[in-house]
Amino acid sequence: MPTWQNEALFIFRCHGNRNQWTEEQRAIVREHYVESEREVLLEALPDKSWGAIKKEAAKFGLIRKVKTTLKTETLKLFLCPYSGVRCLADYC
Repeated sequence: MPTWQNEALFIFRCHGNRNQWTEEQRAIVREHYVESEREVLLEALPDKSWGAIKKEAAKFGLIRKVKTTLKTETLKLFLCPYSGVRCLADYC
């Protein structure tokens, strides 16, 4: 009987590790996307990027009334999860 070595299979995912949206997260988007500050949404949905939130809101036909920019402290919080990594806030 032949002895075979173990084999490994790697699957390429072009969009990374997508976490499925829960109904609770969708409710947060529906309730807060139109009028809440971007920071509020990012804090309420810590495992979702701003792009993911906008994409989910578009599925519901939601259009933002609030146009804001992120504060420097928030940029550091969301763009520098690992110490030593330079982020946009370093240039503000």
